[in-house]
Amino acid sequence: MTKENNVVSAHWVAPPSHTDSWINTLSGIGSLQDKDRASFANPFERSLNRAELTQLYRDDDYAAKIVSDYPSECVRAGWTVSVDDVEGDPTEEEFQRLQVREKLKLADEWSRLYGGAAVLMGILDGQESSEPVSFDRISGISFLVVVDRWDLVPASYVSDFTSENFMEVETYWLQMHSIPGGTASNAPVVIHADRVLRFDGVKLPRTAALANQGWGDSVLQRLHRKLSRLGVSEQAMGTLIQEVGMGVWKMKGVSTVMSGPDGSKELMGRVQAAALGKSVVRAMIIDADKEDFQKIAGKYTGIEKLYDRVAQALASAADMPMTRLFRQAPGGLSTDDESGRRYWYDQVDERRRSKYEGHLICLAKYVLAADGMADAEVAIHFGALWQPTDEEKRDAQKKQAETDAIYMEWGVVTPSEVRTRLSDDDDSEWGAMDLEGDVEPVPEETLEL
Repeated sequence: MTKENNVVSAHWVAPPSHTDSWINTLSGIGSLQDKDRASFANPFERSLNRAELTQLYRDDDYAAKIVSDYPSECVRAGWTVSVDDVEGDPTEEEFQRLQVREKLKLADEWSRLYGGAAVLMGILDGQESSEPVSFDRISGISFLVVVDRWDLVPASYVSDFTSENFMEVETYWLQMHSIPGGTASNAPVVIHADRVLRFDGVKLPRTAALANQGWGDSVLQRLHRKLSRLGVSEQAMGTLIQEVGMGVWKMKGVSTVMSGPDGSKELMGRVQAAALGKSVVRAMIIDADKEDFQKIAGKYTGIEKLYDRVAQALASAADMPMTRLFRQAPGGLSTDDESGRRYWYDQVDERRRSKYEGHLICLAKYVLAADGMADAEVAIHFGALWQPTDEEKRDAQKKQAETDAIYMEWGVVTPSEVRTRLSDDDDSEWGAMDLEGDVEPVPEETLEL
């Protein structure tokens, strides 16, 4: 970099090249003849457009499952909103009116499909849609509307270096031509980020995101090649099933017949006549001396293993267990797929907390502000994704009882403390236990167990 006459100019410097690598001159590994050196990431890979993504979602059942299964699981068990010193969920009725569960699920689905989506909140605070929300003036929320990333384009970003939202979107343009009843002549509506619950798709590096209008990628962008391979594999297997028994018809002098002026016509006439006889009398009539017909069964061993490999590659790329994506029972030694189920529920729980919890808290605060509780502390409690069977519950209770007996024998806890814990467990049959009564001492024979 040079500085002349108070003008700073920068000179481009080529990045250093690396020539240190393993090379085998006999086999060609590492040299220009190495086939691996011809493989590279394609920088010109085309991004799927809106129409292609929509068609994939509508036509391919696996693509639809990949897009929809995570959002469906995230909202399946529901949630409750708790506020200090308030009994029950104070937002339940308003959340039901606004269809919060359905709207968040739909926005999450569209973000996975298109790379981004948002829930627009019709907050009644007397402000313009382009202005920040005024908490003290909120009187309610009139609507929740879901739009995808093509409907909502970032208009400005926060440039204040001291702001906690530095470099985040400050306002959006809502493209009215994509709204029912809107036309291309309608000017975009400016909406402040305070009035938007944003769902991003696959996160991209900043430069790539800016080229994508500030949004992420569709989950199908990385998967569409594998979806294509799986679809082609299924079609190929369907074709093989039709050709599982190939008919071979031997005719003496067929080459001589074909060499004649009407050879093809004569040959096809003979084949059609034989086929007609087969359909009428369920038998094929051929010349015993000049013709022979037999069916040769095709051997397609190993096809199912190849298909399984293709299916496993898709499930791995989609970050979904095989039992979830293909709805098939697990095979092998682990017939209950315990590890796959635990992994799936862990992923769903992580998504609930990273994608939904913040939006639910924001929405709950807006609802509570309309009820005069603008300063309320809000917490979100998600429902359990997996419920144990009755037998599993009994086994857990038995193990806990044995542990309690040992702790009481050692003097770690008292019977009153165990009783209190049981009464505080809403899911336990002891939840309604009377704590005011006397606690009977534990028999010695019980402690000896």
